Amino acid sequence: MLPVARIAAVPEYQETFRKVFGGPPNARDLVRAITSYERTQLSFDSPFDRFIAGDSRGPSTTPPKRGWELFNTRCSLQQMPWR
Repeated sequence: MLPVARIAAVPEYQETFRKVFGGPPNARDLVRAITSYERTQLSFDSPFDRFIAGDSRGPSTTPPKRGWELFNTRCSLQQMPWR
């Protein structure tokens, strides 16, 4: 099921989308909702943040390193600006 259809199938999300965006869930507003949420997620000084900033020590555990490797080799968003 497509993301918009999944969101539209939940009555609480339908109501919230109408209150916030003035209409039913749609792709444009779903992207706006997700990006608004993501902007609230701030860290700036986690081990992973330091790794991305060039700290050679990187994350202290293997899973974050492996996740970054998978993201860079398999993610469809490989045109992101940090690449």
